[in-house]
Amino acid sequence: MPPHVDLLVSRLQVEEPIRFGFRKSVGWRKGALTNWRLALPSGRCIHVREYRDIFKIHWDIADPRHSPLRHLMYDTRRLYNSIRLTVIFAITATFVYHPDMLPMILNRLATMVSP
Repeated sequence: MPPHVDLLVSRLQVEEPIRFGFRKSVGWRKGALTNWRLALPSGRCIHVREYRDIFKIHWDIADPRHSPLRHLMYDTRRLYNSIRLTVIFAITATFVYHPDMLPMILNRLATMVSP
C-alpha cells in the first residue's frame, strides 16, 4: 500500500500494539484514543491509531523520532506547507513594511561571505 493509506483492523482480530514493540506517540488525534508507532530499519515507521473498536494502520515515510524534519516534510504536508507559507508571509511583510531592511541584510551577508 502507498504511505498514509489506512488499513482498518478490528480490535478483536489483533493484540495490543505494545506487545509487538510499538511505542505511544504524539500525532494528530483524529478522534483516536492513542497513537502508536513502530520504527522500521529503513527509517520508515508503522503508525497505528487506536479507536474504541478498530485500529487504523498505515506507514509513514519517516519516523518522527529519528527524522523529525523528514517526517514534517513528507508525512505532515499540511503542517509543513502552513509553516512555509507563514515564513514566506512574514519575510514578505517585513520587506513591505520595512524596505530599508533588505539593503542592511544584503550588506551583512556580503561581509560574512567576503574574505
